[in-house]
Amino acid sequence: MGSLPPAGERPHAVMMPYPAQGHVTPMLKLAKLLHTRGFHITFVNNEFNHLRLLGAQQSQAAVDRLCSLPGFRFATIADGLPPSDLEASRDTPALIYSTMTTCRPRFKELVVNLNEEAEASGGALPPVTCVVADSITSFAISVARELGLRCAVLWTASACGFMGYYHYKDLLDRGLVPLKEEAQLRNGYLDTIIDWIPAMPKDLRLRDLPSYLRTVDPDDIMFNFFAEQQTNCRFKCTEWGIGMEIGDDVRRTEVEAMIREAMEGEQGREMRRRVLELHQSAVASSRRDGRSMRNVDRLIKEVLLA
Repeated sequence: MGSLPPAGERPHAVMMPYPAQGHVTPMLKLAKLLHTRGFHITFVNNEFNHLRLLGAQQSQAAVDRLCSLPGFRFATIADGLPPSDLEASRDTPALIYSTMTTCRPRFKELVVNLNEEAEASGGALPPVTCVVADSITSFAISVARELGLRCAVLWTASACGFMGYYHYKDLLDRGLVPLKEEAQLRNGYLDTIIDWIPAMPKDLRLRDLPSYLRTVDPDDIMFNFFAEQQTNCRFKCTEWGIGMEIGDDVRRTEVEAMIREAMEGEQGREMRRRVLELHQSAVASSRRDGRSMRNVDRLIKEVLLA
């Protein structure tokens, strides 16, 4: 991107992820990329997630490293929900509703305050020039429009999931989208499996099981719940051959056999071989002259700095 301008003249991107881990992590990676290309970054978390981030030792070290970089800072806004146990997951429907109804004025206030701080700094800090919003934080997109800021939208889920959402009405009209009851995925099944996985927390909740299972092995054991997770499962298990799906009728013996196969069996070895092939492709794409990095530079030139 050439030589960097003075600190007060750098483009200033405010990054607004949806407050869930699968959204925060890719947004943070993009924030790091933009920072290496000369952007001043303000990364926004809701207060709950930021406190959780600071409470994790490994995350704290990463936050400290980022905060020590000139032009990279974290900011928080309230999500409108009452205080909660930092070891617990937020109630998803309540978080969605709160995000839709309470975050817009708080995010706008943050951006306005950043600009006032920049003006008062005498050129030491840059004003906000653009917003990078999660695709489902529509409040951030509307604030950017209202304040006349450039805005890019980051889709954090899979490309196949995006296409499914984009064509959802047509797929539904054609009867190609199955509507499936999720009640059967709730509390009852967890009790049948927690007593056989070594070191598995006894108080682990059903909705946290997928995250726990993914720590078992680098391959995926798919236990999908909602949204595009079924689509992702189809691609990983059927199209790419890098995952194994736990069905709706979760039973201890079947899950145990599946994990053992993923860790020690022939199918697990084949999945690891396929994962390594995909890994090599991803590494090539993420090199400085790779396709992904060229696309990042296009994003900067054609959207964020246009």
